[in-house]
Amino acid sequence: MKIKTLNFLIGLDAILMFYDTVGIIAAGIILNAVANQTHNTATIFDSWWQIVIFILDIILVMSLAILIFFRIKEGKKNKKGVEMVNEEKN
Repeated sequence: MKIKTLNFLIGLDAILMFYDTVGIIAAGIILNAVANQTHNTATIFDSWWQIVIFILDIILVMSLAILIFFRIKEGKKNKKGVEMVNEEKN
């Protein structure tokens, strides 16, 4: 993949992961506040949609790590190519 494409995907993944994590935290805070008022307890695994956004967050974290790995690998490959071209010119 090209570096620009990887940079775009890393940025998109980071934005989605950020808002998904904020959603998990906000849902936990709001549901705990409601549960405290009714003398109950709440966790982030109480309903199906909370589990879905948690699994989505895990997938986004893994995909971000993989994309960063490929970006570093591509950057090193391009750097070696530039060094080889510079040596050929000399």
